[in-house]
Amino acid sequence: MKRSRLLDGASNFCGPLDEKIRARIRAYLSAPTEAGWSDIAGVIITPSVSHGSLLQWVHAVDQTFPKIEPRYDPLFNKLTGWTRIPDAVLLARAIRSALRSLATKTTNHGQSEG
Repeated sequence: MKRSRLLDGASNFCGPLDEKIRARIRAYLSAPTEAGWSDIAGVIITPSVSHGSLLQWVHAVDQTFPKIEPRYDPLFNKLTGWTRIPDAVLLARAIRSALRSLATKTTNHGQSEG
């Protein structure tokens, strides 16, 4: 079976993404569900304060994507769900965009202005 390279270069503040996290993202990409999106939406794939989580990158790629997350009461009973979840194509675009931005920052990091 051919290994997907989509997540190559993905990292969080501790370093490269753990294989268990990669597997969760791959599972979502193969069969997007609301529960699956709840599981991975907050996963950090680029160590950035402004854009780091999958949800933030999806919104960066598609500004029409809602920022509204599920709401819970004080006893953690779900009050509202996601108003929309990304399809596999949108999530893959967001991941590619995130990793391109990370590569650009890494490439430009050592260059001096002049």
